[in-house]
Amino acid sequence: MNKKYPLNRIFVADRIFAFFERKSPSDKLILKTVTLTLLVTVVMGLINVSYSFMETVPVSGGVLVEGIVGTPRFVNPVLATSRADRDISALVYGGLMRLDKTGSLAPYLAKSVDISNDGTIYDIVLKSNITFHDGTPITADDVVFTFNLIKDSIVKSPLESNFRGVTVEKRGDYELYFVLETAFSPFIENLTFGIMPEHIWSQVDIDEIPFNNNNVEPIGSGPYRVKKVVRDDYGLIESYQLVAYEGATAQPKIEQIVLNFFNHETELIEALNQKDVMAAGGLSPASLAKLKPELELTAYRQPLPRTFAIFFNQNKSVVLQDKTVREALNAVIDREVLVSEVLSGYGIPIASPIPPGFGVLSTPLNPAEDVNPEDILLYGGWEQAEDGTWFKEGEDEDEKIELKVDIVTADSEVLTTTANLIEKAWRELGVKVSVTLLEQADLTKLAIEPRDYEAFLFGIDIGRQLDFYPFWHSGGRNHPGLNIALYTSIATDKLLTDLRTEKDNQIRLDYYREFEAELTNDLPAIWLYVPEFTYVLPKSVHIQNLEGLSSANDRFAGIANWYLENQNLWPIFNAN
Repeated sequence: MNKKYPLNRIFVADRIFAFFERKSPSDKLILKTVTLTLLVTVVMGLINVSYSFMETVPVSGGVLVEGIVGTPRFVNPVLATSRADRDISALVYGGLMRLDKTGSLAPYLAKSVDISNDGTIYDIVLKSNITFHDGTPITADDVVFTFNLIKDSIVKSPLESNFRGVTVEKRGDYELYFVLETAFSPFIENLTFGIMPEHIWSQVDIDEIPFNNNNVEPIGSGPYRVKKVVRDDYGLIESYQLVAYEGATAQPKIEQIVLNFFNHETELIEALNQKDVMAAGGLSPASLAKLKPELELTAYRQPLPRTFAIFFNQNKSVVLQDKTVREALNAVIDREVLVSEVLSGYGIPIASPIPPGFGVLSTPLNPAEDVNPEDILLYGGWEQAEDGTWFKEGEDEDEKIELKVDIVTADSEVLTTTANLIEKAWRELGVKVSVTLLEQADLTKLAIEPRDYEAFLFGIDIGRQLDFYPFWHSGGRNHPGLNIALYTSIATDKLLTDLRTEKDNQIRLDYYREFEAELTNDLPAIWLYVPEFTYVLPKSVHIQNLEGLSSANDRFAGIANWYLENQNLWPIFNAN
C-alpha cells in the first residue's frame, strides 16, 4: 500500500536540490563555490580544533651522527682519559649515579643512596632487575670489582685519587658500603664512574687490561650498546655504531647513534659543513666561526666549572703585597673584551671565584660605582712619573720601588691571547709588564712546583660540586698542593673544611657566600672568565638542557630524554 508523506516531512536535501535546479547556470556555479568553501572552512576548523587538543609526543627512531676529534683506545671507565674514550664510555657504561634533566645527581644503577649521619658511610642498594648488554645481571660484585681495579696501582687509573682513603664493603648481592676516613660531601660525585662486568674482565690478567680488545669493543650497562666497530685498512677505528639498549635503566628514544672520528678539528668542521655529521661538542670558538650559516645549527652553551684567573704570588713580589696595586690591576681589566677576543663570546666574565650556573650566586661583574685605577694607586701612596710609570718610596731613603709585574702562563692560544690583552691594559695604566710563556711540559717543573712566578695566569677545574679546598686551603700552598696563590686565611680554611662536611644545602650556600666575600676582599687573584661548553646540533634533534656539566661527556647524561622523531596524539592515546 502506498504511503503518503505530508509536505513538511519532505527531506531537506530534496528541497536544497530543487532550489539549485531552479537557478541559472551562473548562479548554480556561485552557490556551489560558496557551499564548497563553507564546507572546507568548517572541516579545517574542526581539524584545527582537534590539533589544539593534541600533544606532541616523542617516539623512538632516528639516527644521530656525531663527530669527535681523536681515536678511541680505552673505552673503559677505569682507564678513559681522552675525549673520544670518555664520550663513548658515557654512552656505553652506566654508573651508580648520573645527572638528571635538572643537572643534579640522581641514582642510575643504584636504587638508593643513603649517607650516614657522620657523612662517612654511603649505603648503596642496587636495582635488582638491571643487566649488562650481554644479559648478565649486575650485582654488588661488579661494583666491588670495578672499585678494586681503580684502586690497583698496576692499572694506574686516573680515578684512583678520587678514592684514596675509601674502602668498600659488600653487604649482599645488591647492597654495599663505601666507607670514608672522614666526611667529604663532594664524594657522591665520584659514584658516577661506569661499572665494568666482572665476568668478562676478571678473566684478564691485571697487567694485560690496557691491551685487551674489550677496551674498544666494550660491554657495559649504559643506554647504548655497541653494534659495530668500523676500522680503516690499517685497523684504526673510524666509527662506532651504537644502538639503544632495550634493557637500559632509562630507555633511549633515539634508535641509533653513529660516532665518527677525526684527526683534527678542521676535518670535523669540514664534515659538519658537508653534512657528513650532524653534531659536534666542545668546538673551539675559532672553529665555530667557520660553520656555514645555512646549516641552521643550534649551538647549546653551558658554563663549565673552570675559572681562569691571575694568581698572585705575594712572596715573590713586594709590589703585589700592596693591596691597592692588586685592586688597581683588577679594576683596569675589561673582562667583556677578554671574553669577546679570547673566546669569541663563548664564555662568561666573572669577578669572583664562584662560576655561574651551579646553584650559587656570584658577585656581580660590574660594581655599583666606576673605580678609577689611577686614584686607587694614588691612594696607596704611589706616584706617577712623567713617562706615565709608577713608583713608590722604599724603606731606604734612596730606594724607589717600580710598579712592574711579570706574568707567567702556558704557551697556548687562549692563555697567550689573554696574557697579551692584560699586558696591554696594564701598560696603558703605566705598569711595566713582561710576559713569560712556557711550554705545557715545562709549566709544572719550572713554575708550579717551585712556585716561581709573580703573577700566574691559569685555569682551574673546580668540579660540579664546587670543591675549592684544594685550590685555596693553606695546606696546599706548597707542591704538590694546588694553592698556587699561596693564600693563607684562618677564616677561609675553616669555611673550606666546613663545606666538605656540611650536608645541609642552605648552610652550604651561606658558607659559599662567606668564602666568596673573604676572597674578593683579600684579592689574592683576579678572576677573569669561565669558558662555555658548546654543542652544535640540527634543530631536528630535541635535547634536554645541559645544566650541571662538569666535562664534555656529561652532555650524554640525559640522552634517554633526547629524540629525533615525534607524533601528535590526543591525550587519551598518550600512554605516558
